[in-house]
Amino acid sequence: RRMLSFVPSIVIVSQEGINLNTIIGIGAHLAFWPWHMIGSGQLEVAVVGYKSVRILTLYSHDQQPIGTIGMPLMTPAEQLAEAFLAMGKPLNASL
Repeated sequence: RRMLSFVPSIVIVSQEGINLNTIIGIGAHLAFWPWHMIGSGQLEVAVVGYKSVRILTLYSHDQQPIGTIGMPLMTPAEQLAEAFLAMGKPLNASL
């Protein structure tokens, strides 16, 4: 089950993996998925209320969902696809 909220977050895609930093009140929630845990990704657009957002779902090697990240539409899908390709991971996009 997915729950989307519009809490300020920062997504970092690096050589080590994908990092999600979310500011919650005076604290923060940090999530990290190293590339060796990621088997593939799925990028899609979801409509939440009156907003469209990109949803990146990360899957393990046995195709179990391991993380879901909401991203603004202005995030370049091509750059994300290039990052997955560089790490030898497939990214399926239904945009």
